[in-house]
Amino acid sequence: MTVGLLDEIREQVAAARGLRCPVARVMAELDKRDAGELRAAMDDRSITGSAIGKALRARGLRISDEGIRGHRNRTCSCQQKGG
Repeated sequence: MTVGLLDEIREQVAAARGLRCPVARVMAELDKRDAGELRAAMDDRSITGSAIGKALRARGLRISDEGIRGHRNRTCSCQQKGG
C-alpha cells in the first residue's frame, strides 16, 4: 500500500505540532554535542537569553529571544506536554 500525498502532509503537520516550542525545534536541528551545550546554557542563568539567541542566530538558526524566555520560564508548549 502506498502512502498518499495527503497522508504525508498530515504526518508533517503532526510532527510540527510536536515541536511548537522554538527551543525544541532548534534542539532538533543541532547535533548531540551542540544540543547538550544549548541545554547547559539554558540552565545557566548567568547567560542571558539574548546572548543565547544571538549565538544561535549567528549559526543561521531561527529563534527569538522571546522564544528562549518562554522556554526558560516554563511557559512554552514543552511544559504543556509535561516535558
